[in-house]
Amino acid sequence: MLTLNHADYHNQGQGLATGITITLPLPDFVQQTGWAAGDPGITLADAQPLSFTLSSLGPAEFGMIEVRIKTVDAIARGSAVAAIDTKWVDSNPVDNSSERVSLLVAAADAYEPNDLLSSARPLLTPARISDLSYHQAGDQDWFVFYTPAGVHYHIYTDQLSADGNTLLALYDSDGTEILRNDNGGEGAQSSSINWQSAKPGIYYVMVTRPEGGSGPFLYDLVADHEAYLFLPAIRLE
Repeated sequence: MLTLNHADYHNQGQGLATGITITLPLPDFVQQTGWAAGDPGITLADAQPLSFTLSSLGPAEFGMIEVRIKTVDAIARGSAVAAIDTKWVDSNPVDNSSERVSLLVAAADAYEPNDLLSSARPLLTPARISDLSYHQAGDQDWFVFYTPAGVHYHIYTDQLSADGNTLLALYDSDGTEILRNDNGGEGAQSSSINWQSAKPGIYYVMVTRPEGGSGPFLYDLVADHEAYLFLPAIRLE
C-alpha cells in the first residue's frame, strides 16, 4: 500500500467560498483504499473520479486531504492533477488546479535478477526495452549481445521518469570496460554511447544510477545499428 502525499487547498480570496468540490482523478493502475482529512466537514463524493465536497471555506482558511492507494502492477507510471471548484464566482480560476504530480511504481522489472555480468539478459539488437526499473539503491541492469566486426551502434537510455538519472557502460567479453557515459544523451540525465565493434564477440551493457544512489525510476534502453552511406567521389575537370 502506498500513500499519495496530501492534497492541500487554500482560500486565497476575500470572501467565503461555498459548495466546494475537490477532484483528484487517479490513473487506472491505482485504486484508492482510504483517505483522511483535517477538516471534519470534508466528505467523499465519488470514488471515480475521486472527489470530495466541503460546504464552505472562509478567507485564508486551508486544509489537507491524504489519500491512500494500492496497485497490483510492479511497473507503471502516470500522473494526476487536483482541481477545486466552488459556487463562489472566482475572479482568478487559473490557480484552481495543482501542478501535475507524477505517480510512479518502480518495483523489480521482468528482467530481474540481472544485477551481475554473470546474470546478464540477452539484448537482441536493434531493440528498445521499455520501462526497465532502477528499483533499489545500487541496482545494476546487465544485458549481453553478440556482434560481428564493423557494426556501428548507438546505445542509449530514454524516457526517464521523474528524478531518473542513468550511467551507461559497455564491457567486452572479459568484463573489461570499453566506454561509459553519464548525462550524454538527449535528455538532461540520460546516457548515450556511440561505438563500432572492432572484432566479433560477446559484449555487455550495464545501466545504473551514478554512484549507486537511491531514488527509484523507470527508463527505456535502446540499442540501434547506425547506418552510414558512402557516396562515390566525383571529380570535376
